[in-house]
Amino acid sequence: PVSIDHFHGFGTECFVHVPKQLQRKWKKKSVAGRLIGYCDEKDGYRIWLPDINQIITSRGVLFKPEKIRLPSQMSVKADSSEKNEDEDDSDAEELRLELNSQWTSKEAKCEVETKMEREEEKSEQASRSNKQEEVALSSKQAMQSVDAADWRKAMEEELHSLEENSVWTLVDPPSGKKVLDSRWVLRIKTKADGSVARYKARLVSKGYMQRPGIDYDEIFSPVARFDTVRALPSIAAVEMLKLQQFDVKTAFLYGALKEEVLYGLKQAPRCWNLRLVEFLRKQGLKQSTADPCLFARMKERSKLLLAIYVHDGIVAGSDTDETEQFLAVMKKEFQIKQGPLDTFLGMGIKVLSDGSIFAGQQAYTRHILKRFRLDEANAVSTPAEINVSMEENEEHLSSNIPYSEAMGALMFSMTATRPDIAYAVSTVSQVMDKLSIKAWQAVKRIFRYLRGTADYGLLYQAKREGFLKGYSDADYAGDVTT
Repeated sequence: PVSIDHFHGFGTECFVHVPKQLQRKWKKKSVAGRLIGYCDEKDGYRIWLPDINQIITSRGVLFKPEKIRLPSQMSVKADSSEKNEDEDDSDAEELRLELNSQWTSKEAKCEVETKMEREEEKSEQASRSNKQEEVALSSKQAMQSVDAADWRKAMEEELHSLEENSVWTLVDPPSGKKVLDSRWVLRIKTKADGSVARYKARLVSKGYMQRPGIDYDEIFSPVARFDTVRALPSIAAVEMLKLQQFDVKTAFLYGALKEEVLYGLKQAPRCWNLRLVEFLRKQGLKQSTADPCLFARMKERSKLLLAIYVHDGIVAGSDTDETEQFLAVMKKEFQIKQGPLDTFLGMGIKVLSDGSIFAGQQAYTRHILKRFRLDEANAVSTPAEINVSMEENEEHLSSNIPYSEAMGALMFSMTATRPDIAYAVSTVSQVMDKLSIKAWQAVKRIFRYLRGTADYGLLYQAKREGFLKGYSDADYAGDVTT
């Protein structure tokens, strides 16, 4: 007869074993949870962990004796988390525990992986300048948190900006027009060292309710390429230019919408970009053909360079007075915050005493190491091993492993300030469609290399000759796969 001993009632209390390699002194050897279902793809249970409000899959589960309860006795308190997710529309992080062996004793091996499931619109992704983290809080939860005063101040500033820019007028909904709901998006903007720089609150409409061709047409808005962002400090170091940065507050409110709308929308980033480009051209700056977000104004004895990433900008100028004068004109047109360049797009930028400029990502590196639970891994001296083949006959990787998320995190670091991991990242990215355990080990090795070299970055030396040098590195039959 078929055994059904592994069947348990929905909501049964249980304990999930924490593997030895993840256990810490004085920490629990198991975590409490409740059964919410069974895995379709493989053996295991789907368990909800109420302490961290996460869902995991695991075979290492010990169930409590079940108690029969009438429907009227069932608690619906757990549903509140689902309600908050709907209210927030925030990112969901699902932690999955996958045991490698059957539950035979109190000791079992497992892997803990974090899978980030983001639902980001293009405009929202572009607006993440510097290092910003979206907070998974509804406005109600924010007002009940320990940072309630900071969130309240941020919300009041946003409402003041909306009123100051005459964003809306209260009217009766016209017949046949679609009224979009709104929500608060809460973010914490951090400095290069990871400390809090600013609490940001944005009241936005739910743009995903818009209909293309009816509610909007074009929505594309360019942002500065990383090539441009890296080139500006390099030029500034060689030519001893002064670097400044600015942030336009509530930038999207300055764009003029062409459509008849009640409150605005997916096309807001594009409208803002068109408005800014028009202003910069009036100030005598010419737009680059190589990068539409790079602007320059050349005079006989001065030079002014400007790179724009949505509402954040870098200004490099040879004449301090001219730079300050330009920023003063911007202040008259837009509300901006300005200061010395120290953080941009997650990069920490430091001007050294001799005029050289260093760009690094120490805080971001620590963040991704912690995100993928490799912050305590042993460091290695190289990002890749020699002559490692990602053969197709290798054991396939579980779909729960966050391979693509790890690749995205590494590629951002590689593109910004870590060209030393470029070869290793390109190698492991070639097997995205046929993942194997060996490939995942190679990815983790790159993270281990970053752990030992978190302070590495790009150094732009001052007073060097400004000509281009090219280097090539090649070997004979080094790629064992070809």
